[in-house]
Amino acid sequence: MFRSLYSIFFLLVVISNLLVACLPTSKQEKKLPLAKGFYYWKTNFQWQPADSTYFEQVTANKLHIRLFDVGLTNNEILPQGVLQCKDTLPAHLRAVPVVYVTQEALKKLATLPADQIDTLAKRIVVKTNRCWQQGTSKPYAELQIDCDWTASNQATYFLFLKKIRQQLALHNSFLPLLSCTIRLYPMKYYQKMGVPPVDKGLLMCYNLENPMLLQTANAIFSHRTAKSYLAALPDYPLPLDVALPLFSWTAQFQEDKKFVRLLHAIRHQDLQNPIYFRRLETNYYQVIQTTVLQGVTLTAGNLLRVDEPLQTDLEATAQLLNEKLQEQKIANFPTSHRTILFFDYAHQSTQQDFAPDKIKNICKEFE
Repeated sequence: MFRSLYSIFFLLVVISNLLVACLPTSKQEKKLPLAKGFYYWKTNFQWQPADSTYFEQVTANKLHIRLFDVGLTNNEILPQGVLQCKDTLPAHLRAVPVVYVTQEALKKLATLPADQIDTLAKRIVVKTNRCWQQGTSKPYAELQIDCDWTASNQATYFLFLKKIRQQLALHNSFLPLLSCTIRLYPMKYYQKMGVPPVDKGLLMCYNLENPMLLQTANAIFSHRTAKSYLAALPDYPLPLDVALPLFSWTAQFQEDKKFVRLLHAIRHQDLQNPIYFRRLETNYYQVIQTTVLQGVTLTAGNLLRVDEPLQTDLEATAQLLNEKLQEQKIANFPTSHRTILFFDYAHQSTQQDFAPDKIKNICKEFE
């Protein structure tokens, strides 16, 4: 009698567990495979055997290539800085075209009626297809739009994205995915900033603070700053890939702390001559004798701050991203993998500054 009741109870427990396991869940239960890649942000595409070797060592298989900017010329929205392909795109890489929309173009876009936005979207898709065919015969499976929208121009930008999607369907033999870049701020405050009408987003974890303020410790990237945003990531309702920085710059300030400019070619190793530079803190220097460096005049009294991502910060943030992405409530991811991108690939300098093991150590936090 008791044995029979126990058997029935046990059977009910098993059936109950099976039913619960079969219920749909909003959280990703299965971890997605990782695809590694880089942004290519130049106006000329060149590819050498050393590039293929580096990608093989990193086990990278994706390349997001900026095709052109959508900018403002004589008050007209036109393509700028169109990519010239000196070499064909490597056949073994999954390449994604990227179109960057400038703030000036977005502002102009807001003044246009819906039919003109539709016409512009058509021109952009047609231009994308033509540029793409210069470098490869393979159709693209995804188009990415890069733009820093605000709450005030959100409606215009989102309408523009919808028009792009419609034109992709009209001008491609099959419908590519549409993705867009998303900064940490609109991710955290998505209820105010809105969620773009795209298939997935690319979370850009860099350019986190104002570079024009001298007191900014590191404008490009710090784990501390990224962490303050990423607590909100699990609630974001759009599938996300991620991007981390590999670039650096030096911010130049006058003696009165007034911002002058960003110097992309000057780095720590350029500021080690004690005749001209005095190191104040870890990444701060003072010019003690006027000099010209990399074609730029640095005046005595100028203050310099070198911003660059630290390996330890990149690894810590990758670990946190992995944790938060697994908590994100996304039922269906639009691709079979999640992508981590690095901005950007600069050939020899990337190979020298970020050896394959450094990239692998960052990526392993996602695996």
